[in-house]
Amino acid sequence: MTEITRKQMKSLGIRHALSPVLDIARDLRYGRIGETFGSDPTLTAEMVKDMLSNSNMVDMAGVKMETMDEDAAMTEEVRREYFRALCPGAKTIKEALEDQYGNVSYAKGFYVGGNDYNKPADFDEALRLAADSDVIIVCVGGKNGVGAKCTSGEGIDSTLVELPDGQEELVRRLYEVNSKMIIVHLDAKPLVGKFIYDNVPAILEGWIPCAYGGQAIADVISGKYNPCGHLPMDVPRSTGQTPYYYSQRNGSSIDSIRECTGDFIVNQDGYFNEKRYAQRPFGYGLSYTEFEYSDMTVSVGEDGTYHIETDVENIGDRDGAAVVQLYGADEYASVVRPYRELLGVCRVELAAKEKARIFFEGNINQFAFEDKDGRLVTEAGVFRFEISRDSETPVLTEKWELNETMDVNRSDLIFYARSGRLQ
Repeated sequence: MTEITRKQMKSLGIRHALSPVLDIARDLRYGRIGETFGSDPTLTAEMVKDMLSNSNMVDMAGVKMETMDEDAAMTEEVRREYFRALCPGAKTIKEALEDQYGNVSYAKGFYVGGNDYNKPADFDEALRLAADSDVIIVCVGGKNGVGAKCTSGEGIDSTLVELPDGQEELVRRLYEVNSKMIIVHLDAKPLVGKFIYDNVPAILEGWIPCAYGGQAIADVISGKYNPCGHLPMDVPRSTGQTPYYYSQRNGSSIDSIRECTGDFIVNQDGYFNEKRYAQRPFGYGLSYTEFEYSDMTVSVGEDGTYHIETDVENIGDRDGAAVVQLYGADEYASVVRPYRELLGVCRVELAAKEKARIFFEGNINQFAFEDKDGRLVTEAGVFRFEISRDSETPVLTEKWELNETMDVNRSDLIFYARSGRLQ
């Protein structure tokens, strides 16, 4: 892409040279929601092994690569040593937990991918160990990469968003013998499993954690690290609920319909057999401490620049990081607009009992849209600003009214608010 093209794109307000027709993060059946290979040497090595396993010599990008017989060369022990050489100090989740706890038992529940896809392994052993353990940690998910042995990845989509067949059954059976369970989900998309969310006391989204993810996951489980991650998408309850996303337009949600008609028109929960809400909303995330928000102020200048401040306090007994989310909405417009949109995020680290003042600074042209005449405008009306824990949990709300419609220059568009700590 030439520099001239870049300038032309910027003048038109275009942020990306390549953009999918459909926002894939709204529909978890698409395999490339998570993208890590290339930056992850362990995953790359495994992908290469999978692609080369049926050939003695393959030409890849002009480089000749010889492979040994898979049975002789790629035993579990050989693969482990090969990956150790690529990533010195890398550990599996089990190895990292053993360093911190010592007494850790292990049983393999499922094979994922390849000819043994979903072949049950050691169910009885896993159930026996679960019954004899103080706490059980169950790792579930798919295998992300390239090739027929994977369950998601480059060119590998799925008709389902739930766990691969049989994994939830294994979780149910383990839960029956020991309900003190932690689920670690490792995949290119978030966990979808009603039983798990309704029953399991602790769930950790590991995504595709790269070579040193085992240590990071063990640190979170043990409490050595206080997590602060938040979901970058909504987690639906089932395949039938997809695509699901928080920024639906006014009038397209059950809440909007109920405001006009009451419950006599629609099912109270939105579906005959299920609740309409996401299993977990966009922006959701927990910590080992808790945060409170207070004293929100909003000011808007003549040029449309807004300045928002709020206090955030760590009310728990542990240090942690709050991820404060600012959402906004154009409540009434001549074009149907989203019920809520993310305007900005501020991550602030706070010691136990510490309070800080934070700010967001953006422009009301973040609410701009093309009107019926094709003009890009921020239309006169009432705008709602929300300080939230996630896309469904606003805790502070302020409204501001624009008296006259403003024309917006595309090159001046602000997409995300600047944020930071004041004190």
